[in-house]
Order: sequence, then C-alpha cells, then structure tokens
Amino acid sequence: MIHRDGAVDWDRLADHLGGALAGTPEEAEVANLVATDPSWSRAAAELSEALAAVVADLHAFPAPPALPDDVAARLDTALRAAGDSLASDEAPAEAAGAAGAGAVPGPRAGAPAPDHATTAGSRRSPEGSRRPPGHADAEPRHRATGPRRPGGRPRRRRLARWGGGLALAAGAAAFAAIGISSLLPSSPTPFAGGGNDSGDAGAPEQTATADQSRVGAAELPAIVATGTEYQRPTVGASEPQLPADGPLGTGTPEIGPAQGERPMAEPPEGTTGTERVPDVVPPTLAGMWVDPAARKQCLDLIRAALGPPPVTVDTVDFAQFDGQDAIVVWATATDGTRVVWVSGPGCGTTGAGTDQIYQDQLS
Repeated sequence: MIHRDGAVDWDRLADHLGGALAGTPEEAEVANLVATDPSWSRAAAELSEALAAVVADLHAFPAPPALPDDVAARLDTALRAAGDSLASDEAPAEAAGAAGAGAVPGPRAGAPAPDHATTAGSRRSPEGSRRPPGHADAEPRHRATGPRRPGGRPRRRRLARWGGGLALAAGAAAFAAIGISSLLPSSPTPFAGGGNDSGDAGAPEQTATADQSRVGAAELPAIVATGTEYQRPTVGASEPQLPADGPLGTGTPEIGPAQGERPMAEPPEGTTGTERVPDVVPPTLAGMWVDPAARKQCLDLIRAALGPPPVTVDTVDFAQFDGQDAIVVWATATDGTRVVWVSGPGCGTTGAGTDQIYQDQLS
C-alpha cells in the first residue's frame, strides 16, 4: 500500500526511481504522488541526489582486475585433481557397501544355540529374571553383533574424503588470492584517514619538496593555497610549483591541511581551529580546507566527471577564478590527457554536485 498525506513509502519510491515499477499499475500512482505531493517530491529529489552520489563513488573505483592465466590454470589443475581423487576413492567404497548389504551374519563361533522354548512374551535374562514383552536381552553396546547399516563405514570414509577435497580447494583459492595480490600494482591512496604527520597546516616553518608533492604524481595530490586570481586564458599553464627544498617563505604557496592529503591535527582544546586556515584561503572555502571528508567528496565527484578511473588529481589550489572563490584542480585522465578543472565552494555538497565553473583540456 502506498502512503499518502506526507507519509512517504521510501521502498516504493526507490523501486520507482530504479525502474522496478515500470509497466505496473503502481508506476503511474507513484509518479503522480511525486508530481503532486510535496513530501514525495522532496523525498524523490533527496533520493535522486543520493543515488547520483553513489554512482559517482562507484565510478571512482577501478575496474576489477582479470584473473591471471597462470593462476587460473593452477586453480583448475588443483580442483580437477581433487575431483579425480574423490571419484577413485568413492567407487570401491560403494562396492563394499553394496556387498555388505546382502550378507546375513551367522552366529558367533562358540555362541550358545538359541533357546527356542523361550517365547517372545516371556524371555529370560542371563540372571533368570523375566522381562516385559518387546524387550530384547541386554548386552553391552560394544559387544553388539547385529548387521551394520549398509555402507555405514564407507559413508564416513567418503565424508572424510570430501573434507580433504574441500580443504584442498580452499588452500588453492587462498594461494590464488596471495598470487593475485602480489601481481597487482599498488593502488593510489585517495584520502588517508590516519594520523597527522605534518603538524599545523599553513605554518611558515613547514617544508615540502617537489618529490613529496608528486610521489610519482599518481598517488598524492598537492593541496595548496596560493591566493592567485586565475583567468581563463592562462589558468592551464599556471599550475603551482612547490619549492624544491628549504622552508616556505613569503610569496610561496601555503601547504594544504595535509601534504598528500593527510588530515590536519585537531585544534587545541578551547580553540575554534580557524587559526589553521591561512589568510589566502577564501572564507567560503575554509570548511573544505580543514575538512578531509568534504575535500574527498568534492574530488571524488570531479574524478568521476573526468572519465573512467583511474583519474589522478595532481594539484588542488584554494584560490579565485574570474573573481569567484574556487578550487582549481589540475588532473591527469586515464589516457594521459592533462585537464584543468575549476569548482565553486559548493563542490561535493548535496544538490551542487561538482559546482563546476570551468574545464579545459591542456594536452
């Protein structure tokens, strides 16, 4: 049943937005509610934005690697050998079980002949006591000599063999996982959530080198604030360059809240943390400067917009562009193309998406 008057059926709404109600009578009903009921309209907008954010996050993940041929061959060989071993062990066990099923055990050697004068209703125990009808003579379990269940022991043997086969398969799978992980290249580290290695951001005594900012240029973006007012004709060729060595001085970029996107230290107790934001960072971008999660959300959306992964973000400058507060991003696409991307302060927030202002291909 679909709720009305402000009570939104989120499951049904998700089915509608995902296309699961296509061709059903409920499709038109939900569509009408979205169009006419304010609660349903707001819910549909929120859910659509959430779905778009999920899609963007999924696009940021690299495609799963193919299983290497040599690993696949070793797995196939191990599983095939386990199957052949099970088949060869099971055949004689089944034959032994079938032969035992038709055998009727005779009396034990030296056992006394049965007392035919004793009736079922009045059996005597070895002590001479009478037992009620239906009770057999008591005898210790370990001396029971009745026929075993046909195939009983072979079945236990089969179970043991199956257990061994499964263990072999599990071992082969573990070996394959280890082999794959050793063959795959290490993936870039987008946003670390670990401890602080850089101290307070923006402090003049901090140093950074070109090698630190690049670390292969594919792993850690340089987060800086230069105070530059970028213009469209020249922004592509104006990527900030960090000093090769030595302490930062006047006129050099402020190093971001964490070089290589390591998070900043927590502000001392009793402080607001605003002292961590350099003066050159536009006020509307201060929240993103100090919040690694906000930067991650923004840069992930930009990566997704620039094409299939992996897209490498090289440098991020908290600055201005054509008179607007903006983050200016230099990135490298999957095919090696260099791109400059400019986003406004709303980048990564609900409803704003990337808040794109400008984009240009450099090479």
